[in-house]
Amino acid sequence: MTSCRFRPFNGLVLLFLVFVCLPAVVRTQGTKPKPAPKKPAATTQRGGCEEAVATIAGSSQFGLTGISGLAVFRKATGGTQVSIEIKGLKSKEADAFHVHETAVKNGDCSTTGEHFNPGGIKEVCKGPVADQTKCQVGDLSGKGGRLNARGGGQEAGRNYLDKVIKISDIVGRSVVIHSASGARIGCGNISCRRK
Repeated sequence: MTSCRFRPFNGLVLLFLVFVCLPAVVRTQGTKPKPAPKKPAATTQRGGCEEAVATIAGSSQFGLTGISGLAVFRKATGGTQVSIEIKGLKSKEADAFHVHETAVKNGDCSTTGEHFNPGGIKEVCKGPVADQTKCQVGDLSGKGGRLNARGGGQEAGRNYLDKVIKISDIVGRSVVIHSASGARIGCGNISCRRK
């Protein structure tokens, strides 16, 4: 009869394997795979906006309290409908108006940066023009015509279809009214108007 012989060396190897491998097996059995990280919720107010507005006020830099108005941007077939009405302008001036890069700080129109011009177009258009793609995106008066004061010079307005500008690109920026000499006489921040 053959006897089973236990070798101490084999027993040590087996014991070693149990102590090394068993904790690893136990650790992995109780763990669940980590879920994929959630995408952050959209925080911008620009997306999905059908209408944006800017309430215009005179620049605090010049103490111009008599200037007021409203610029409205609405999604429309073929582009964005731009409507602006301004009160308190000087008579017989042809005032320009533009979307500027940044929002107004403390009512000071000089804090709004340059014209919104992602395409890097050098010159402003003399407007209104047939091919709006030749104008800076923010050059509203170049595409739709300047504000010509009527009725003794107090009120001016424009209404046109802008085929270039997108509401999602301008929310959080500003509209600036320039006098004929180029001074920033009025401005307002563009925000989404949710219905």
